[in-house]
Amino acid sequence: MLTFDDPTHTYQWNGVQVPGVTTIIGQFVEANIYGAEYYVDTFTGSAVAKEVFATAADHGTAVHNAVHYYLTCGVDWDSLHSDIADALNQFIAWKDEYVQEIHVVEEPMYSVKYNYAGTPDIICTLKRKYGGKRAVVDIKTGAHGMAGVQLGAYDHLDTEVNKFRGRKERYVLKLPKDGSDFKFIPETNRGDFRFFLNKLAVYNFMKGR
Repeated sequence: MLTFDDPTHTYQWNGVQVPGVTTIIGQFVEANIYGAEYYVDTFTGSAVAKEVFATAADHGTAVHNAVHYYLTCGVDWDSLHSDIADALNQFIAWKDEYVQEIHVVEEPMYSVKYNYAGTPDIICTLKRKYGGKRAVVDIKTGAHGMAGVQLGAYDHLDTEVNKFRGRKERYVLKLPKDGSDFKFIPETNRGDFRFFLNKLAVYNFMKGR
């Protein structure tokens, strides 16, 4: 059985901790540079001050929570900060325009085959005028350079756990911080999941040292 601890963002399968998708990808690491704290992107080498990174992460979490509550149990609009409400309104505009049916909302999943876990934001079916296919969607409020790899891992979880064998698409749903219109960005690199499996192999190797 899979369990997920939200405060620590850790997964356990039958009582044993297993790595999550973002941990395996390992895009950001903390670093001390001349006495200042930063988060460094391990793929691009760019650095962001820890306070700036934390503020952006808090905003992203708040937007994800608002979307989750909106889709599952309702949201108290009066309690939302204006920038969160703006992002949620953009999410609703996207949903009304593109989505035929939502199947999964932030449901933790585990791959028995590869021994990793993850929580896709949304799995849905798009409206017929947009192809009518099943889509794995990741919500982003900031940079999304490794989103394709992340979505590749979630795509496999959907295939393995939900036994879906049809054709699927993968998208980033960008909800800009400035309240501007959403962007629905396809991720089409067929090597994304292979890259993820390579990162998983590295992670397992380093854990076993």
